[in-house]
Amino acid sequence: MPEYAKCECYACHILLPKPDAYQLTIQRERGRSGPSARFSGRNTSFSTGRSYYTNKDVWLCPSCYAAYHKRQSRQKAQLIAAAAILGVLILVLSVIPQERPSDASSPRSNVGAVASGETQDQTVSFVVVEDTKQNSSPLDEIRQIQSRLAELNYPIGLPDGVWGPRSRTALRLFKAANGLPVDDVWDDATRARLFSGVAARAPLPAAKAQ
Repeated sequence: MPEYAKCECYACHILLPKPDAYQLTIQRERGRSGPSARFSGRNTSFSTGRSYYTNKDVWLCPSCYAAYHKRQSRQKAQLIAAAAILGVLILVLSVIPQERPSDASSPRSNVGAVASGETQDQTVSFVVVEDTKQNSSPLDEIRQIQSRLAELNYPIGLPDGVWGPRSRTALRLFKAANGLPVDDVWDDATRARLFSGVAARAPLPAAKAQ
């Protein structure tokens, strides 16, 4: 019987006939350049060096090849799972609505100005009704509304001219306390009630039982 050439397993270093072994091509680091720095005029660059690789043919015995193949499959599965998780995170972040501040730079037209905002469940609109102050801006009127709500002890925060979630919540609380439809609509009835002398203040929280 002819004697086959023998080879050494790259992993466990046993000798076996080549027909029983598996050949692989791997990359091995054959050298690395050292760090360097370069100065030229106003520009300065630094380099931490780079590695150089070369291909090498190796042999693996059946058991080592099976372990290698299993390890490669596990790493591939981990990469696929990580890519799937990243895709889900990107999808979730893309569908989360972002609050848009009102446009305070545009002048008021004769039909009023609209400042739009978004909540997590729906999109609502805050309509500013035209009044006799032709030179005022939506930012000024929103601040007046916020200041009046704060004066009545509704949780509006600092009047900043931005009609956000806290402003919408305070308006709904005010309308509920004054017998108005509990929504985000700003109309003549809401304006008249808010700036009247009989506007109901925010109800005090109930005292905790001792």
